[in-house]
Amino acid sequence: MSVTVHTAAGSTYTGYNEKGTTWIPSRPIGELIGGRIGYTKGKVTINGEAVETMNIDGVGYVTARDLTKLLDARIFWDKESRNKVEI
Repeated sequence: MSVTVHTAAGSTYTGYNEKGTTWIPSRPIGELIGGRIGYTKGKVTINGEAVETMNIDGVGYVTARDLTKLLDARIFWDKESRNKVEI
């Protein structure tokens, strides 16, 4: 299921929910909240730490949980619209 990711800066991105895990595009969101995003050995890195990665059409997606853990992202799911996530 696709989800719409809204940022405090007013940007909107497409993310995905696969089996209860929310996947968010790593580079635009990670850099927006101050992280160093890289790619090595098939994995996205956040501030140098490799994280679980899903590659969709050449774009690396990371879990919302990893953005929270490594970048202190504050993530909110809209209770009325399951397809909306705010960061």
